[in-house]
Amino acid sequence: GPTDDWPMILKYNSPPFERYKTTPVQGEIAYSMAQPDQIGEDEDDTLQNDDYTGWLLNCVRQGQTTTLGMEYDQNNPANLENASKLQKAFGYRFLINEFSTAEQVEPGDPMNFSFKVINEGSAPFYEKWLFAFVLIDENTREIAWQQTIPDVDMRQWLPGSDYDWTAEESGFGSGSEVYSRPALEYAINRSVTIPTNLPSGEYLAGITILDPTNQKPNVFFAVKNFFKESNTQPLCRIGVGV
Repeated sequence: GPTDDWPMILKYNSPPFERYKTTPVQGEIAYSMAQPDQIGEDEDDTLQNDDYTGWLLNCVRQGQTTTLGMEYDQNNPANLENASKLQKAFGYRFLINEFSTAEQVEPGDPMNFSFKVINEGSAPFYEKWLFAFVLIDENTREIAWQQTIPDVDMRQWLPGSDYDWTAEESGFGSGSEVYSRPALEYAINRSVTIPTNLPSGEYLAGITILDPTNQKPNVFFAVKNFFKESNTQPLCRIGVGV
């Protein structure tokens, strides 16, 4: 493995311990502990070589890693593509495969919504933050109304585990990463009641994870939609009373 500690890390990440489910795996890259032909001479060298970055990516996946300290030149465009690929492998990465609501609902009425999510990252999200359904004003891009759903626990959206390093045969970034225990897709179905005093009109609907300190969106899904005005990620348009 990459270091003498690697067998111990893998042991406690595996059954019956599965420590990664409750404790983040994090640290820093120790270039003295790896061979230069595996990872290169320094961080810039690693990021400018697909083979070196691929080797490090395998470490991240196999170690169920949340963070590793790296110091590289962020102003060098040659570093940025592989740095982005690595960043997406660290920690959690919640991809929404499906989302649906009613097309139209009346103020005061209940409304069902559902979605399917999979964690394509390397680790869980470790805190019980608040999950919410939101309606967004399309003109101001601000939240018009939000409802927390207390029984949705994103800590349960686990990544794949028991990463098979030897199965990475198609090259770095090919999407061929293989887990012996693949990540599950989680199907969530819930209901909210639209407030009677919500003005009729068209809204954008979405889901979000709220920072408990300020009740605002602060954890994001792996979707392109994003409003910086409210940190929301709209997923569809619905009519309230129209």
